[in-house]
Amino acid sequence: MDPRPGLYVHIPFCSAVCPYCDFAVVRSQHPGRVSFVDGLTREIELVERGAHPHGAAFAYAETNAIGPEAGSFSTIYFGGGTPSALAPEELQQIQAAIRRSLSIATDARWSIEANPEDINPEALKAWTNLGFDYLSLGVQSFYDPALKFLGRRHTAGQARDACALALKSDFSTVSIDLMMGFECLTQEAWEGVLTTATELGPHHLSCYELTIHEGTSFWRRQQAGTLGLIDEEARATAFRSTVERLSSCGYEQYEVSNFARREVDRSPHNQKYWQSIPYLGVGPGAHSYDGHRRWWNHRALKDWSAAVAGDQSPIAETEELTAEQQRLEWLLTRVRTTQGLELAEYRQRFGRGLLEEYRESTESLVARGLLRKEAGALKPTLEGLLLADSIVMELS
Repeated sequence: MDPRPGLYVHIPFCSAVCPYCDFAVVRSQHPGRVSFVDGLTREIELVERGAHPHGAAFAYAETNAIGPEAGSFSTIYFGGGTPSALAPEELQQIQAAIRRSLSIATDARWSIEANPEDINPEALKAWTNLGFDYLSLGVQSFYDPALKFLGRRHTAGQARDACALALKSDFSTVSIDLMMGFECLTQEAWEGVLTTATELGPHHLSCYELTIHEGTSFWRRQQAGTLGLIDEEARATAFRSTVERLSSCGYEQYEVSNFARREVDRSPHNQKYWQSIPYLGVGPGAHSYDGHRRWWNHRALKDWSAAVAGDQSPIAETEELTAEQQRLEWLLTRVRTTQGLELAEYRQRFGRGLLEEYRESTESLVARGLLRKEAGALKPTLEGLLLADSIVMELS
């Protein structure tokens, strides 16, 4: 486990806002687009100058005996929104600010998200020339009715062509995002999507169930009873078939929704979230975590822009986590990974033994086939991954 912090860079622009999206995004034609890169540079400089209230927290790792770069950021993730909506020159300007103001490990991995419609040989070459080595493609589906339902702007054919082109590029890892859990994507159609994906052969696959967030267009349709989602049994069938199919094609599941061909292909940045490792977020709506507290920036682009333009912190709110909140968050993230609940780490973090504290519950979870004891850990079974939230409830 790499204990060094991660850096998340939020790019809020999208050509269109998808009906399921609850991220801090605006259309690419937004007037704030013109001054955004300068604003992001200012926020990064605030951290360097100590004007960021919590920026100093990222010196935490310097006490760890892991070498001279212990406090350096080891992952930098450009997400959104649509980072690929920015010109290479703009991405380079942001990178220059990061390298100038923050401590970046020499072995840091740079990741970037992109949409299929932005993929072409020139863009791929430009991104790899900038040092990005992990590409996450927001494909969502290789099935046209599903793409139409999700409000995506590309077709299944365009998605296939973009993936094939990306896999011929110099990226060391190409990841594909797929989405399931709605009626127009039947089980047969979903299996066809998986077939297309595995035939393309990306290094990494993320297979997410559609989640409905309050305030989104899909949430309003759900409230009105006009949104077609599949039931719990169908969701379980889709999940089991996904694990079985991808496993048979050489992909190892390491988190409930994530599968990699090799360990090096596992998302280097997202693993920090799942392993409770601190990360700093910059940009509108970006969240940060230092191990004891969370904070998040103003979500509205105008509010964030006004703050950084005045050399003021763009933080909207801060939450101090109690010991119990930290424990529950650790359980919630770890039980969703195949790594599971490592007993020695639990004792080290929380000063008590999980098996001793919850003996009856853990024995019951093992007996019911939701957890298994292995190598000093309680690891979720396939059925346990399906019921991860229920497991946490029994340990709280």
